[in-house]
Amino acid sequence: MAPNDRSPARRDNRSSSRRGGGGNPGRGGVTVAREAHGRERTLIEHDRLPLAFACALDGLARHRAAGEPLDKVVAAIARERHLGPRERRATADLAFSWARHAIAVEKILQTAQKQEGGVAPRRRQLDLAAICLAGVAAGVEVDSRAVAGLPAFLIALVEDSAAAGVPLPVSLPPWLKKSLEARFSPEVIAALTRPARPDLAVDRRVMSVTDAAAALVAAGTTAVASPRCQTAIRITDGGLSLRKLSTGLRRAVWPMDEGSQLVADAVGAAPGDRVLDLCAGGGGKSRLLASTGAVVIAADIDAGRLHHSTPAGVTAIVADGTNSPFRPGSFDRVLVDAPCSGTGTLRRAPDLAMRLDERELPELAARQKALLTAALELVRPGGRVVYATCSLLDVENDAVVNAVVNARTDVNRVGESRYLLPPDSDGFFIAVLERRA
Repeated sequence: MAPNDRSPARRDNRSSSRRGGGGNPGRGGVTVAREAHGRERTLIEHDRLPLAFACALDGLARHRAAGEPLDKVVAAIARERHLGPRERRATADLAFSWARHAIAVEKILQTAQKQEGGVAPRRRQLDLAAICLAGVAAGVEVDSRAVAGLPAFLIALVEDSAAAGVPLPVSLPPWLKKSLEARFSPEVIAALTRPARPDLAVDRRVMSVTDAAAALVAAGTTAVASPRCQTAIRITDGGLSLRKLSTGLRRAVWPMDEGSQLVADAVGAAPGDRVLDLCAGGGGKSRLLASTGAVVIAADIDAGRLHHSTPAGVTAIVADGTNSPFRPGSFDRVLVDAPCSGTGTLRRAPDLAMRLDERELPELAARQKALLTAALELVRPGGRVVYATCSLLDVENDAVVNAVVNARTDVNRVGESRYLLPPDSDGFFIAVLERRA
C-alpha cells in the first residue's frame, strides 16, 4: 500500500500471522495494516485509525529512523498527504506532545509491559500508546478510535491516565535541565516547554501594523498589535490559516516569532544605512531590516536556502561569515544571528532537547566567536554589531561576547546584554557592540 493512501488495507488473520501482526482481530473483527516509512512494517488492530494519528505515527517512525527534526518530518508528511490546515495542526499537536513527554511516557509504557507480561506489543502499537498518553498529558484531544486500536492493557493505561489527570514531566536531558535551572525561574522553564502561540511580522512597506491587525480581525482571526515590538502582531486565539487571507494581506505578513523580530529591531537600522545580515537563514530579519529603508545585504553559507528565502529589496550573497568577500569597515550595522543550539526554540521544536549533544557546544562556541570577530572587522568605526542567538546557554552567549570583547581594544558594549524569554516569545540572547572610532 502506498504510504500516502488513507484507506487502511485489510488482511485476514492468516496473513496477519505471517506478517507479524499476531493477536486477535480488533473490535470490528478486522485487522488493519498501515505501512510505516523505512523498514518498519507492523500491524495495528483497529476499526479505523484517524488520519492525524496515522500521520503522527509515521512521523515518529521516520524521525526515529532518519534522525530528522520532527517539525520537518511532520511538514513533509503533511505535504505528501495533502493535509488540510486542521489535519496538519492535529498531526503536529500529537507529534509535538509526544516529543515533550517522550522520556516519561516511555518509562510508563515499560512499567506497564513488565506488569502485563507476555509478548510485548509491536513498536508501532507502543508509539500509538505513547502518542495517546502524551496527548492526554498535554490536553490534546485524543480520538477514542485511536485508543480502541490498542491492546486491552494499554487501553486501560490511557483511560486511567485521562481519568487521573496527572501531569507528566517534560522531557529534558539532565545536563540541559541543570543548565536552565541555574539561570532561569521555574516559570520560564515551564513556559519554554509549552506550545507557542503564532506571531506575525508586518512589512510596513506594504501595510501598516494597525491596518494589518484590522484586516486579520475582519478575516475572523483574533489579532492584536504587540505592545513591545513595532512590527509584530500576536494571534491570541491560537489558530491562523495564511492561505485563507487576502492576497494583499499575505503580501504584508508572514509567520515570525516576536522575539526574532525584536532581534532585528535591536540593530537600529535607519534609512540609507548599509546593513549586513551575516547569517541570514530564512530571510525574515533581512526583510524587516529592509523595511526600515536600509540597504541590506543578506549573506549565508547555504546557497539553496538563500536563493529561496531572500526577500524583495535585499541583495543575497552566498558567503561563509567567517571568510566573507566584503571589505573591512564597509557596513554601518552588522547582525550576527549566530548558528546555535536552539535551546530557546523548544516551544516550537520540542524534540530538539533530546537531539542535542552537550559535547558539541564547544565547537559551536568556537564558530560563534569567529563569526562575531569577523563582524567586528566588517563594521565601520562608530558602527554597531548585534550578536544574537536563540540559545539560553551561557556558553553560547555572554561567554562568547566576553571572550571576543576582552581580546580587543576597539570595542565597547552598548548597554547590558539581555534575554528575551517565554511565554512572551521564544528564548533569545541579544548583545549590542560598538566599534570605537
